[in-house]
Amino acid sequence: MTHLRTLLDVAGLQRGFVTPTNARELGVPPVELPKLAARGALEHRAYGLYRVAGYPAQPGDEYVEAVLWAGGGHISHESAMAVWELADVNPRRINLTVPKRVRRSGGMTYRLWIAQLVPRDVDEHLGIPVATPLRSVIDAAAAGTDPRLIVQAIDNIERRRLASVGDLKQFKKTFADRAAA
Repeated sequence: MTHLRTLLDVAGLQRGFVTPTNARELGVPPVELPKLAARGALEHRAYGLYRVAGYPAQPGDEYVEAVLWAGGGHISHESAMAVWELADVNPRRINLTVPKRVRRSGGMTYRLWIAQLVPRDVDEHLGIPVATPLRSVIDAAAAGTDPRLIVQAIDNIERRRLASVGDLKQFKKTFADRAAA
């Protein structure tokens, strides 16, 4: 079996993306990735991130790419609100929450947040690791997102029943107290 065929199994689960860690776990020497890119079988997307050439694009690919670029974590804040379609947000950079400092800067593409979240605060939506709807709104509000967008997001969470009534009540009380201060 060729190295590319071996990588295709994991690439299919990650929207065509592969990393040196994926290669290593599959028994493919990571040095093979740049060689496959030089032959046109892979596209080099960023340091340590490749995509199978010609893999069909899907909505949300940029979020999967972001998480793999960071080496883990999940989409958060306004970006998570966009994934869940909670409000009319259009973040300039993709927000990522990672459990530890990433060796590189997110530059103009990514905004990195460092936090340890409990598993109940992270979900998967359309194959994307993302903060739960309510957690994304809590984080966005704390980061200074326009209160009108926060209200719009909470209305959508409530209407679509994406959080428990108790959790929503607690957030609304906290949000109202902050707005009054």
